[in-house]
Amino acid sequence: MKTFDNTTVIIPNSKLSNEVIVNLSREGKRRMDIELKFGFATDFNEVKHNLDQSIQAVAGLLKDPACRIGISSIETDGYKVLISVWTPSHGFVDTKLLLQQKIIEDLKNAAIKLPGK
Repeated sequence: MKTFDNTTVIIPNSKLSNEVIVNLSREGKRRMDIELKFGFATDFNEVKHNLDQSIQAVAGLLKDPACRIGISSIETDGYKVLISVWTPSHGFVDTKLLLQQKIIEDLKNAAIKLPGK
């Protein structure tokens, strides 16, 4: 069975095995989701532009399927933005770490603040 994020889940048909097997590399690519929260005073179009620039600057992200950036939820104190990008299965974690670092650097350089406690 293939999930929405392109993960293959194998459910064994055997009395000897009671575990579900999740194969993260079989399809050759994986979807990476990152969610960030912003205050209402922060302009979404500016956030989206900066996030898109960060995504374009990170090597290892796939162009197809295209990335998605959108508001995933609205809360009483701000809104959350979901970034969905695709990457080859091999190197997924390294690419995620690089992308997150690039996003933080670019948001800081653009004076866009993430809410803190």
